[in-house]
Amino acid sequence: MVAPKNAHAVGARYAFVDSIRGIAALMVIYLHIAEQLLQSREYYSDLEISLFTLFTAYFDAGKIGVIMFFAVSGYVIPFSLLKKRERPLLSFAIGRFMRLYPAYWLSILAMVLIVAWQGNPFDSFTIAANATMLQGFVGIQNIQGLYWTLQIELVFYGLCVVLFFFGLLGSQKWVTATAIGTLAGAFALAVARWATEMGFPVALPLALFAMFIGMTWRTATLDEDETSMRHFRLLITLFMISIPLISLLAYNADAANNETWYRYTLSYFTAMGLFILMTSRWKISNPFLSFLGTISYSVYLFGWVCTQIIETAFPSVLTGAIPGHALIALASVMTIVVSTAIYYLVEKPSIDLGRKLVKLVENGKGRAQISEVI
Repeated sequence: MVAPKNAHAVGARYAFVDSIRGIAALMVIYLHIAEQLLQSREYYSDLEISLFTLFTAYFDAGKIGVIMFFAVSGYVIPFSLLKKRERPLLSFAIGRFMRLYPAYWLSILAMVLIVAWQGNPFDSFTIAANATMLQGFVGIQNIQGLYWTLQIELVFYGLCVVLFFFGLLGSQKWVTATAIGTLAGAFALAVARWATEMGFPVALPLALFAMFIGMTWRTATLDEDETSMRHFRLLITLFMISIPLISLLAYNADAANNETWYRYTLSYFTAMGLFILMTSRWKISNPFLSFLGTISYSVYLFGWVCTQIIETAFPSVLTGAIPGHALIALASVMTIVVSTAIYYLVEKPSIDLGRKLVKLVENGKGRAQISEVI
């Protein structure tokens, strides 16, 4: 078992990790708007078009942000299962549910209203399916495209629960074996995608691999575990070798839509490099970025919502009424304001309620006491 050597290694909150989340969330907003503005390139300066192209076609800002989010999840989430609790699995499920779903449901409502405003409403079945967060597993449209990342989070939680149930989550050997298994799955799906030209979900096992790298890196560095450091070196070496090969096989079929091997390779390498750097030699604890990380889940969920509100209410912003990067700045500011309100009105109360429920569960309270809290 790999037990944390430091008291802060389990259950603590780190400002530098929040900073990573905050930066990653802004990257996703940048990508979404930049891709749109590239479709109206005649309205923007050569400099802006060059920047939009650089951060979409080469260093995909959104993909970099998403992979950083995944690595941070691996760095943080599994260790909540390793806390000493009477009912760890139930407590983990309650905590994760209350953390993810309330703000997620609000984002669905917001998108449903906006799309109806735009004149193309979603049907009730799609809305109901999205409410489960499981829609992608049965081929139902995501109301927001970025919801696919949350489904990967759920798969990661499931793997961690399975490892924990069998007493293997604290074993670096088994964590590494699971990580290599996800990488092998990504390679197999990439080969299948290349051979059949069908859209097999290569991103799913690749994201899981990044999460397990993040988990191993935390144990290796924060807990100063030499075994974990050796395993991390193995995993990061496999990452460096495999990403170009998998990208060539899976993501090089449609250059017109930025499906190029170098875009994926550069983005994955940049994301993992930034994550490692910002959790070791370049830990940023800037108060603003830390706060942005605290509200980053809402920033992630509502960045596109705020962008759609601006573009629907003021369509001229897409035809050069303001510079493209000014639009990105405006959308970012609006997102931060909206996300701050959602954090304090929805997220934080939900998290606090989840903690109260977990405390009751851990104390062995019955349903009556839990009902009183709700």
